[in-house]
Amino acid sequence: YLHEKGMFVNGIEDLTQLPDSRFVLNGFHAQNVLVTLLWVLRTDTNGNSIWDTTLTFNYNSQSGKDIITTYDNGLVVVGYTGHNDIMTRGLIFKVDSNNQILWSKILSENPDGSGQIYYSVINTVFELPDHSIVCSGSLSINGNPKKRMLLMKFDESVKELWRRTFTPSGVNHTYGYDMD
Repeated sequence: YLHEKGMFVNGIEDLTQLPDSRFVLNGFHAQNVLVTLLWVLRTDTNGNSIWDTTLTFNYNSQSGKDIITTYDNGLVVVGYTGHNDIMTRGLIFKVDSNNQILWSKILSENPDGSGQIYYSVINTVFELPDHSIVCSGSLSINGNPKKRMLLMKFDESVKELWRRTFTPSGVNHTYGYDMD
């Protein structure tokens, strides 16, 4: 399938099986050396493409890192968007079963008004029984290579309920952990 699309470079970051045994994959499609689009692909139970789409969020680089099915058969995708793979901002969005974006959120570069620039990536996501969404990832401030762990909770309409950051002592880089 990838060869048929004639794509420049592609990467699948995550795969999930839907309740009806079909599959959804997400990752990236590089249009050229400078532009990558977030890519979502839904297949039938035999792995044949049903639909796929590439999305952009007003930046030249974006990728999906994790994808889940929600209680209402929607999909929540997390990852990043940014001007390159270093200056990124965490991304979370939801699509319905017809591949229509219901909501999206890009994490702010300056969430606390301090003037510091926050670069972030959201790596994992899961849904709680109350339909709220919890995500984890990494965050760096002002380009500092020591990344902090990031944990966030959103309500069903993607309103941020809380955000926590953690810095392990003696560790130069930390990344999101799979919470399965």
